[in-house]
Amino acid sequence: MPEVKSLEKLELERAKLIDKMEALRSERFKLDEKITEIRHNAMVGKYYKDWCDDGKHTFYKPSFDKYT
Repeated sequence: MPEVKSLEKLELERAKLIDKMEALRSERFKLDEKITEIRHNAMVGKYYKDWCDDGKHTFYKPSFDKYT
């Protein structure tokens, strides 16, 4: 019966690893959402405070105070 015990241990270890994998996948999904939000806000200028127009170009200075 030692084989059965080792099989049970392996199944338990496998279940723990699957739980860890799911937690990491969930964390990665949340981080991906945050990155997408930051990129979108930067594109629409939500985090741009100061701008300067020299007649030819418009320059935006990014402000990420919210994240620092």
